Amino acid sequence: MLASLLTGAKRILRTELDDLQQRGRKMRYQPSLAVTDPTDRAILDALETSGSYVTTLDALGIPGSAEMLRAADGLYAALDDRPPGKGGFLITATAQEIERHPALLLWGLHERLLSIVENYIYQPLDYRGLIARRDIVGGDQTETRLWHRDQEDLRIVKIVVYVNDVDRGGGGYEYIDRGKLATWRLGSNIGRIDDEMMMQLVPESFQHVASGPRGTVVFTDTCSVFHRGTIAHTEDRRALFYCYNSKSPRRPHNCEPMFDREAFALQHPGLTAAQRTAIH
Repeated sequence: MLASLLTGAKRILRTELDDLQQRGRKMRYQPSLAVTDPTDRAILDALETSGSYVTTLDALGIPGSAEMLRAADGLYAALDDRPPGKGGFLITATAQEIERHPALLLWGLHERLLSIVENYIYQPLDYRGLIARRDIVGGDQTETRLWHRDQEDLRIVKIVVYVNDVDRGGGGYEYIDRGKLATWRLGSNIGRIDDEMMMQLVPESFQHVASGPRGTVVFTDTCSVFHRGTIAHTEDRRALFYCYNSKSPRRPHNCEPMFDREAFALQHPGLTAAQRTAIH
């Protein structure tokens, strides 16, 4: 009994220390890119309160979005005959395959997106690149299909873009509103959690599946919200995961660049100062 109480107290203290550290960052750091768009402010507010925000490419209006989707179509065409790897349900593109489609990487470097991320993490940001994954219909509830939080840092941002329609049974990204779950009870290294354990912590009504048509976008802090990929039953899910963190994360070995950023910068001399800073 005493050991359990001490463990709980340590978890509460760690959470409070993390909160203090984040508030200190916010007080000290002046973001180089200001947030002026009302939509972007709404995204930031949602990240602060619930940890996730669902929108669409059309609503965002980021230039280059149509080109990015066309590039994604070309990329996924090359993955059609590839067998699944991890967990028996996942197919991912290589860095070299992604680099052949610069419109994909350029979209994630748009200054509006960099501004949102920087104003959320309150640290100089690092744009790692993206993961292009195809989640196969069926399979077991394992790996990233179990509830979990990422561990890279206090705060990170991932922007998920659906390349195909993802209906209720299409393997959508699922998350639990950060304000609905006392995460200190679980500790920072809890690992994967199955449905039975999660149902003891929060009711199913607190679990949100981000479903929507091609071009649906999810902004999410996967270090602060419990999340998972649901099992697809109707169609494989094709989704891009754009990854951002601070330049000094807690676990730098989990934050390695996903593309050759030096070569990319040389190939795109028109990048702005903020964009170059994000990839150096």
